[in-house]
Formats: sequence, C-alpha cells, structure tokens
Amino acid sequence: MQRYKKFKKYLQFFRINFNVLPPFNVLVDGEFVSWAFEKKVEVAHILPKVMDATCNVCTTKCVFREIEPDLNRNREMRDNILGKLTRVNCSHSTLLSSTECLLDFLSKTQEKYCLGAQNADLRKTIGKEHVGVPLLFMAVNVLMLAPPTKKNYSTVDERYDHYMSLQLPEGIVEKAKQAEKELHPPVGQKFVGPLTHLHRKKKKAKGPNPLSRKKKQPKKPAPPPSQQGAQPQPQTQGTIQNDQTQSETEKKKRKRKRSKKENTSD
Repeated sequence: MQRYKKFKKYLQFFRINFNVLPPFNVLVDGEFVSWAFEKKVEVAHILPKVMDATCNVCTTKCVFREIEPDLNRNREMRDNILGKLTRVNCSHSTLLSSTECLLDFLSKTQEKYCLGAQNADLRKTIGKEHVGVPLLFMAVNVLMLAPPTKKNYSTVDERYDHYMSLQLPEGIVEKAKQAEKELHPPVGQKFVGPLTHLHRKKKKAKGPNPLSRKKKQPKKPAPPPSQQGAQPQPQTQGTIQNDQTQSETEKKKRKRKRSKKENTSD
C-alpha cells in the first residue's frame, strides 16, 4: 500500500541518520494501550507490518502502574496485554505520570526507542526536544507512523555542515563557489578570470537526407492546344490504301498456326 511505502521512507531516514535499526523497541504510553484495546487492534501483530521488521512492545514501570487498575477491572484486557508488554526499568522511586516518565526516560537512555503515544502533547514535546525517535499513534483503528519532525531534519543538516567544515581546509568553499561563477556566469555577462569556457560550435541545420528524398520526375510536354473550329480533313486514296494493308497484315497475324498433330491426322 501507499501508506506503507511512506512509512518505509521515514524509517530509512531514521536508520541512516540516527542508527535506529531493527528489531525495534516500541515504547508505549497508557493511552495508546487503552485505545488499541478499545478499538480491538492487536498492536503486536500490526507493528511488524508497519515497521517492516520485528518489534518488541514495551513500557516503563510508571506507565504500567498507571494502567494497572484498568487491567484489574477488565480481565480480557489483562490477559491480552500482560503477556505482550515488556516492562522496562525507568529507575523512578516515586510514581510519575506517563508523560513525565517517558520524557525523562528517553532523555537519559542511550538505547534507540520508538514511541507509541496517543497523547498529542507528548508527541509534540518529544518531536521538539528529542531527535531520532520515530513516533507512532492510532488514527481511529489504523496504526500510523508520523513523518520526521523539523528538529530531526535540522539536526541532520547541522551534522553535515560540521562534517564538511572538518574535512575541507579553510577557504576552499569560497574558491569553489568563485570557480563555479567563472565557469557559469549569469546570462548576459562575459567570462571573467583566468578560467575560460570551451565554446562549442553550433551545428548548422542540414537539409534532408538525399537518399530519403523522392527523385524529381521529368515533366511530360503538354499536347498542343486543339484549334477551335478546325474541320477534319477528308481522307485521300493513299490513306485509304494504307489502312487496308494494315488491316490485312493484322488478319494474317491472327490466323492460328496448325500444329504437327493436326497435319498428321489430316
């Protein structure tokens, strides 16, 4: 599907720039778990399709304590979720809200995590303060992967500029830009500086291929115009005799020659 192709591009961005590699650890908050159970969405089965890799669904101890009363009230929810959620030690002695716990945990951990959060404020805060964290959320009953935030793109650009400044000696960028201007000056300006541009001679437009052209045929001379009102000349005796001789010769030619078989039979 077109949606999964976009998700694949987003994950490729995080893989190349932030080394987020499979198998993915997907950290979820309490609202995400409750919403998925309410809409009857099996996150453990859908996540591998969305992420195109194996996934480990996990949550912190603070988040698990927050949803524990709901699990105790709903036996079906408890049976479906307890076996599929891996608990991660958040090292909080006192119970914190899911938003505070996840923000603190992601800021301190060195492992790569994806975050499944149904809380929009939590996703915005993570997108502004943290980089390299793919964000997932539920749209009605469809699991979605959010595109990389502006913070992620700006961090990648800063890293690239810093890398280029370390690799190139000082002043080389300005020299390269000046050389580019000399080689390709603006329209209407002549070339300036020691560098010159090779001018290619423009090829003139050639005529059609003589082999593919039809040869001109000589025109036949037009017959002389007939004189209007001219009377036909009467035939003389000489012309009549010539016509008779021509008709006799034609009759002789038309006579069928007798074959040898016919002669023998006679």
